[in-house]
Amino acid sequence: MSRDKIVLGSTAMRIYMELLKSRRPMGVRELQRCIGLKSPSTVKYHLDRLIEAGLVERLADGSYRAKKSQSTLLALYTSILGMLIPRIIPIALGAIAFAVTYLVLNPSTDIILLVVLIIFALLVIKEGILLHKTIRKAME
Repeated sequence: MSRDKIVLGSTAMRIYMELLKSRRPMGVRELQRCIGLKSPSTVKYHLDRLIEAGLVERLADGSYRAKKSQSTLLALYTSILGMLIPRIIPIALGAIAFAVTYLVLNPSTDIILLVVLIIFALLVIKEGILLHKTIRKAME
């Protein structure tokens, strides 16, 4: 089966997200406990599908590790403190921090420009949160 034709369900995506969040290899039973599934064979089935899709690799010790794929929607996410968040959120927060710092260090600057920058960054954060909620809902 071609990688382009593989469609993954919510359970496979939950397993993949758990592997991405952990940032370390995990075994079948450990994933089973983390995800809350009853059967390790269910986890193994979904891991095999993820391997076929090119999102996960099996290591020599029998554990599994997520591959970062630039061709999936999850490439838009980054892991910070074990949480997967859309990459645009820290970028927008950086823009807000820059604007506030610039305003504090140079109070005679054009305030309208900085307000527009902050409003734009807040809108980008809102879109990032909506993206995150949409992905979470799809995984339920």
